[in-house]
Amino acid sequence: MENNKTLVLPELIPGFDCVEWKREVHAKFQRETEGMTEDEVREYYRRGAERFDKERAEYRSKHGLD
Repeated sequence: MENNKTLVLPELIPGFDCVEWKREVHAKFQRETEGMTEDEVREYYRRGAERFDKERAEYRSKHGLD
């Protein structure tokens, strides 16, 4: 079976520092989950994963990648 899907490669962003971005995201998660119980943190990440899955599905549908 032939796969006719086009591989989508990320664009290079001049001046983008991946390590700095990772640190910023980690710090954001730390701030947003500070003081939460383990169950609350799990729910925080579950909601984030749910949002990600929805956005990914919308992107794939919009670009004919399904």
